Amino acid sequence: MDLKGSNLTKGKDCFKLFNRGVVETLEIIKREQLYTPSPQKEENIILAYDQYYSKVQSDLGHYFKTLFRLVRFIDEAQHFSGSEDNVMEQKKFYTGILRAQLSTYEEILMAYNAVGQYGKKFRLLIQKYDLLKNCDYSKVENGDLIKLKINSDRHL
Repeated sequence: MDLKGSNLTKGKDCFKLFNRGVVETLEIIKREQLYTPSPQKEENIILAYDQYYSKVQSDLGHYFKTLFRLVRFIDEAQHFSGSEDNVMEQKKFYTGILRAQLSTYEEILMAYNAVGQYGKKFRLLIQKYDLLKNCDYSKVENGDLIKLKINSDRHL
């Protein structure tokens, strides 16, 4: 992964670079006076994420599609047995294994993706299986607002 043309970034380190790209895009939005004053601060980071994502979609698109399909596969699986609560517990066990593989910056990007225009379907599964329960929202731009938005329609 080489976004700047000078450094080669590999593996999970790319997600830190992607996160930096979102924050830099937010700074550009602020400078260009496209920034919305509060109380809609989360809309600014969503705009920044969506703009940045459109530039790196070939790198991130397949990643989020794969995560979505893995979680959806677990969610729709029919081979679990027992009571409804037991089935949910089994499904949460498998989504927990997947969640354990996510780095801090993968979780941050998943949070941005969940509230952006590209991750609306995934957000419902993120909520259902609490995939971002370990997300360090202190490292997320406008983290409290993003967390609130992710959880706002949890029980719909």
